[in-house]
Amino acid sequence: MNKELLGGFTRHIITILAGAIIANGTDNINVAINTLIQNISSGETSALIGSSVAVFAILWSMWVKFSEEQRSAITQNLKLKK
Repeated sequence: MNKELLGGFTRHIITILAGAIIANGTDNINVAINTLIQNISSGETSALIGSSVAVFAILWSMWVKFSEEQRSAITQNLKLKK
């Protein structure tokens, strides 16, 4: 994993944790994470949708970073062939 990809992934994880803390109205991260996991496992719609959106955002970020990396590699190859 490159630095940009790892940075994007880390930002999304921090955002998920901050959202869980705010949504649960607690200042204890362990309580927030446990509540989020319980809500997901019980099938609570808002928790499932929120988690799905977070996973989608992570995958989208990874796709963009890989696309940028691939474009850069192609451009570099074209420059070297000139």
